[in-house]
Amino acid sequence: MPVIGAGTYASNADGCAVSATGAGEYFIRATVARDICHRTAAGADVRTAAEAEIADVESIGGDGGVIVMDPDGTPAFAMNTSGMYRGAVSADAPARVAIYGDEELRP
Repeated sequence: MPVIGAGTYASNADGCAVSATGAGEYFIRATVARDICHRTAAGADVRTAAEAEIADVESIGGDGGVIVMDPDGTPAFAMNTSGMYRGAVSADAPARVAIYGDEELRP
């Protein structure tokens, strides 16, 4: 879902980058990716912003998830599905992968 503002968005000014997957129409209607960055600009941390926006999507009948990065490159995710493939790699940590909601990407 590469629709800018719904499925993908990044903003240095807002301090986040977002990639989303899920029921596209709902993500478009809720402008999910852009709104997560606006929430971070207003002071929310990326995990809180992501969870709030996925709750908004769920409230209108949609499902899916997001991966969000803060300015330091720390990943966070939120989803309202049983699983979402995701991974992380960096110069100072081993590659990590996760599928289910209770699996963290932190080393």
